[in-house]
Amino acid sequence: ISASLPPNSSESDALAKRWNELESRPDAILVETCTSLSAAVGAALEIQRAFRPGLLAVTCHFTEQGVLPDGTSPEVTAIALGKAGAHCIGANCGDRPE
Repeated sequence: ISASLPPNSSESDALAKRWNELESRPDAILVETCTSLSAAVGAALEIQRAFRPGLLAVTCHFTEQGVLPDGTSPEVTAIALGKAGAHCIGANCGDRPE
């Protein structure tokens, strides 16, 4: 099951229905390449609400300045995502210094 995030509640409910129809559920959900703190936290909260996964991993995109494109530091990102229910927090698809 895949979707663009952050979903609204009706999209999440439709995905949750499909999730509940699965014969076996995945052990984890991965949210990839979040570019803003609000999108990452919104996705984590909505996934926890709709799916209650055993493990929720969230990765974010950081610029060559070492922050999210919205200017949020990795430390603030990690704290906020932890409070939103993410079990694993990481970085991917970042810009690298030339």
